Amino acid sequence: MMAPAALGLDWPALAAADVHVWHLDLDGAALPDVLSAPEQARAAQMADPVARALYRLAHNGLRHVLGRYLHQTPASLRFGRLPQGKPVLEGPATPAPAFNLSHSGRRVVIGVSAGGDLGVDIEQMRATPRHLAVAKRFFAAEEYAFLAAQPVPDQPLTFYRLWTLKEAFIKLTGRGLAQPLDSFAIRPTPRPHLLRGDTGAEAWTYHCAPEQDGYACAIISARTQARIRHFTL
Repeated sequence: MMAPAALGLDWPALAAADVHVWHLDLDGAALPDVLSAPEQARAAQMADPVARALYRLAHNGLRHVLGRYLHQTPASLRFGRLPQGKPVLEGPATPAPAFNLSHSGRRVVIGVSAGGDLGVDIEQMRATPRHLAVAKRFFAAEEYAFLAAQPVPDQPLTFYRLWTLKEAFIKLTGRGLAQPLDSFAIRPTPRPHLLRGDTGAEAWTYHCAPEQDGYACAIISARTQARIRHFTL
């Protein structure tokens, strides 16, 4: 991963074919606090200190990252939501990039694209003997069959790759859990691809980031052959 690290350093240019994926960690450097009053209030309601800190990191990070692309102060950004809950920027001074946000454990990922919508997901991988049962209940039949056919030691990682790809898919479409997880199927091979699903979605770019320190991460771009680049903040 490339690491501008500090917000004052040169910022990467976002070309139309690019998807920039920013990785943040609770154990990294603290960001200046620029949360809005509603965001501050929501964070204050969280009893779990780790969840509260992760929320603050995620939303401060999103403001700082988008502010740099838009050449606006992070605190000035205003967010709204589409009818089914997907967050969007409101009234940017310049054409706004598409973005998506996910967090789990102690990690945050923020995806940004100028050339089409996207979805991102990160999950902390936990040892669980129930991954086959979960997949059988919630995933598509083709996905369950593929998972069950893998060698037993490989099944947990395959499960998390599937999980993050499917979460990224429903975040891209904006329908969230209103879209049944068994209504589409993805093959989580080294070059993931759609087996069955929305018209046109077979042309999207499907990407699993290399697993790091017990986290799985997936990115899906509605652009064909998107160039996905990873950065740390």
